[in-house]
Amino acid sequence: MKQLIILILAIFLLSFKSNEEFVLTGNFSKAQSENWIYLVKFKDHFKNADSTRIINGKFKFEGKIETPEVYVLHYSRERMTGAALLFIEPGNINITIDPDDWQNNSKVSGGKANEEYTEFERIRFEKYVKKIWEIDSVINKSKGEQVKILSDSIRSIINQSKQFEYMYIKNNPDSPLSLFLLANNENNLTIDYMEKTLKGMSSKLHNTLIYKNLLENNNEQIKIRENNININSNLVFKDKSIIKEIAKINPNKILYIDFWAVWCGPCLREFSYSNDVLKKIDTQKVQFVNICLYSKVEDWKSIIKEQKLQGQHYLLDSDQSKSLMSEIGFNTVPHYIVVNKQGEIIDFDAPAPSDSKLMKIINQTSE
Repeated sequence: MKQLIILILAIFLLSFKSNEEFVLTGNFSKAQSENWIYLVKFKDHFKNADSTRIINGKFKFEGKIETPEVYVLHYSRERMTGAALLFIEPGNINITIDPDDWQNNSKVSGGKANEEYTEFERIRFEKYVKKIWEIDSVINKSKGEQVKILSDSIRSIINQSKQFEYMYIKNNPDSPLSLFLLANNENNLTIDYMEKTLKGMSSKLHNTLIYKNLLENNNEQIKIRENNININSNLVFKDKSIIKEIAKINPNKILYIDFWAVWCGPCLREFSYSNDVLKKIDTQKVQFVNICLYSKVEDWKSIIKEQKLQGQHYLLDSDQSKSLMSEIGFNTVPHYIVVNKQGEIIDFDAPAPSDSKLMKIINQTSE
């Protein structure tokens, strides 16, 4: 009897083990010269990537996974020419990679999550992407008012496509694809929307890296919003024009405002030039203001200390960041503006600190 119980237990454990195992096989549709390929979770650090050799254009990964999750395949960071997304889940999965277009032309088979993703992308392409391509081809042959009309049509279709994604997330809270779509739209959604949506996600998704990252990031944004975190003053930006409020506490001063983020390499490279410019200007007439967007508190404070940044420093939550970027009209960082003594923006796309033109503009404006 004892032996029978042990045998049943062993069969159960083996069955449970096999339910978590995956085998990913792959090949390239065209000749390529790399010897290694890397597999890493979406949003994870490259240092955590798994790797395997490419032999005669083929490769294989094996492992265990409890909950389906998005992974990325690519060459080493130094030789990366593209990346292919796929869902890893228990069972057999196959991918054929087009080395000329990893993202759009690679074909994945195997697994319910990959089938769901493929069908979602097929519908999205037919309903929205295809129309955008068709209109875009016409724009190149159009002129004047017709270009504006067609551009507005494209923006409308893009918005419809986003609404299609948001509705899918709402209607499929237990889907790994919904979690992936949420991550892709993280910077477009409000803090409250993210909080509500994450709470509504199935508990089986809570152990995935994407869910943990989204939850951590949103909690960080809530903390920023509730504690009004900034270094130089107790200025509260809630429901107010951020630029006008900063101008109020800097009366009769020219403002040079730097919009940056902790993850932005070009932003960080400009900081040494910022410190050099500050040494040359009259700080009684000109105030340097550094506004950090979409960043974590500790990273923000750490960079300010490391770079020995001068001037005023403010950290905005994600909702404030979206509002400010819309108000001023920019969508990438770094970005710079100049505000006159009356609190009016006189240069919406000012030179960077490394640009010699900046000193000329500051001197002319402050006279």
